[in-house]
Amino acid sequence: MKLVIDDNATLGIIQDDFNRMFPFLKVEFYGLSRENDHNPRMLKDKNRVIGQFRNKKQAGKIIIDEHTTVEDLDEHFNEIYGLQALIYRKSGKAWLKTTLTENWTLEEQNNQGKDLHRG
Repeated sequence: MKLVIDDNATLGIIQDDFNRMFPFLKVEFYGLSRENDHNPRMLKDKNRVIGQFRNKKQAGKIIIDEHTTVEDLDEHFNEIYGLQALIYRKSGKAWLKTTLTENWTLEEQNNQGKDLHRG
């Protein structure tokens, strides 16, 4: 299964589709404030179209599958749309950032969340 993201997708649709594909993961988007490029802020308006953020002149497109790593996914969102995509994994009732395991694939992350959910 593949998830294709293009300029017309809203942040909310991307999040919903991502969560359907990986039920024990979620993605949150952060943009850099104009005042301080080192202080990312969470984008809360889920109706915003991702193409509004594109920082390149060519059309953007990201293809996500189970073999995509967290690190690669964040890199694609950053390069094409200038956004930071943070992936969180379900751990019981909490959501944990996957920053320490960013070299894992989304499938590995999701399976870990599934195993923690059962335990």
